[in-house]
Amino acid sequence: GLMFVMLSFWMFYEFKERKKLVFGILSALFIGIAISIKMNYTIAFVALAIIWLIWLLGERNLKSAICLLLVIVSALSIKNAAITSYEKRSAIDFGDGIPMASWAAMGLNEAYNGPGWYNGGHTVSNFEKSGRDAEVAAENSVETIKDRLSYFVRNPGEAANFFARKFASQWNEPSYQSIWNIQVRGAYSERGKIAEYVIGDGEKPLKSVMNYEFNILLVGVLAGLVYLLKKKDVTAVLLPTF
Repeated sequence: GLMFVMLSFWMFYEFKERKKLVFGILSALFIGIAISIKMNYTIAFVALAIIWLIWLLGERNLKSAICLLLVIVSALSIKNAAITSYEKRSAIDFGDGIPMASWAAMGLNEAYNGPGWYNGGHTVSNFEKSGRDAEVAAENSVETIKDRLSYFVRNPGEAANFFARKFASQWNEPSYQSIWNIQVRGAYSERGKIAEYVIGDGEKPLKSVMNYEFNILLVGVLAGLVYLLKKKDVTAVLLPTF
């Protein structure tokens, strides 16, 4: 999914430089494929659409307007292609599933494993209690969000504490939870020696090395942002926006 996001962004820059319709079409196609693979990449589509629109307002180009429209159509239509295909083959309506509002409600509440971390009570359980009706589940989640935000407004100190812990815990694990996932999930077959080492005695030394790698990455990102500040082109901030 991320590969197709990067291809979409690349084609956007190629279109910007060459003004050839084929690059705009490819950008639209790739972003649609990315979202169909993983819905999270809707974030990439939003970033692309924002930057493309701002550039279009300054450029006033018909080709660019057509391509932006194609990007929007692609992102909204291709994402359901796989689901629609399976529904037709199985003759079963899968329904809408857990609404986005439920994930937002989850992200604003405490969980057993961390602030705003995964909590099935706000997602799966809420969906089940709502009779698997996405609209009802969304309404319940919106009420949860309202209550939580109201609490934060009345208790700004608690709000600051919650979000500080949430952001600090969310992005600072150097193995990107890959080791932890192996430790907590059941194995389908016997683990090999390398896997046993990674989740056992090798965990601390591996994470120590990964911490250095992670810091190098963050320094590189900071250097990249400083460099982008010198560029007077709004399209340069596409990656940071994403």
